[in-house]
Amino acid sequence: MFLSQRILLIDGLTLVLLCFVSLLGDCLCFGRPWSFYVISNIYARAITDNFTHGLISVVSTCFVFGWSHRPLMIIAFIAGSFVDVDHFIEVRSFLLHRALYDQPRGRPFLHNSLLLLIVTFIVGVCEYLFWKPHRLYYSIVFLLGWSTHHLRDAQRRGLTLTPLKSLTLHNLYLIQSFPENNYAINRLRSIWFENCVNIHFLLSAIDKQYLKTIVVRQSTCDRAVLTTFLDQLETLHYLDLTSLEILQSTNQNDEPLRIPVKLKTCSLNSTLLQNCSFRLASSLRSLELIDINVNQLTNIFKFCQKLRILCLFFITQQLSLSSMIRYFRKHHHRQRLIHFHVSSTTDFDDEKQILPANILIIPTQESARCFCYENLLE
Repeated sequence: MFLSQRILLIDGLTLVLLCFVSLLGDCLCFGRPWSFYVISNIYARAITDNFTHGLISVVSTCFVFGWSHRPLMIIAFIAGSFVDVDHFIEVRSFLLHRALYDQPRGRPFLHNSLLLLIVTFIVGVCEYLFWKPHRLYYSIVFLLGWSTHHLRDAQRRGLTLTPLKSLTLHNLYLIQSFPENNYAINRLRSIWFENCVNIHFLLSAIDKQYLKTIVVRQSTCDRAVLTTFLDQLETLHYLDLTSLEILQSTNQNDEPLRIPVKLKTCSLNSTLLQNCSFRLASSLRSLELIDINVNQLTNIFKFCQKLRILCLFFITQQLSLSSMIRYFRKHHHRQRLIHFHVSSTTDFDDEKQILPANILIIPTQESARCFCYENLLE
């Protein structure tokens, strides 16, 4: 009984020491969460920051393996500190001045969490196969060293997971974790969020430079963050926000949601459409809309001259379909392929006969077959 209490006491004190080292390092280097004293000399601050990474790795290792393994403590300090070597490798110099001031854009390669995770897995497998008596000690110490380094850096810069090309998240409740992020994952090509709450905490942390596909369904997002996010998408080709719910921001922003310039395919609901501007969407080729009215559609045609495919879903406003049909009978759009999606087509048998051949009324359950972007888009 006394032994178990002693172990719990040591573990508790170790956790307290871990918190103390982390907070002290952040206060001395970055003035947070308290700014009682911040090291003014940039070189001393960089050395202190790296030393803090090493100490955090040591304390984390001691929490897992205890304080009696002195060799592991030395290895842990090296594992927590070595990551910053890539700053010198990037500038090809041993000078601290160049490592601090001549860094290229983006994070160095040893700050890539995905890369080191793969290396750790390989080391762990080799250790298990060839050095079984060691019980994976060194690979675990290595994991604790670089992961604590990356997580501490992530408070300011986010996590880098290059070369991950796609990010898919389902049924996730996001909280504000890294409020000062510039990016979390580099070189993403596509993101898919479904049933996620508060996705703005992640959107503001994603590198937008290479994004081409975005799908957000049954999720919520802050309007101000979404507006800024869309403004930064210069390479986006496909955007699906049909079931996105916009949350009113505490930072009031009346600017419209501008459709990205190079966007070719877009899906929106009527609520989002009221806040959208298509003035720059000259390249838009395909558009999917839910429960819109004639006035909204007229405004879209005004700015989207290259629009070739239009799918209109009528879910909560079935009566608006009749006015939409009258509009298309009056205004011919023979160069466009137009689909009306309704829950049942039996009430529109007469309309089917008088509509032009390029306009079809299709049951909602068959909507998956009407869109074929790969074949219809250039």
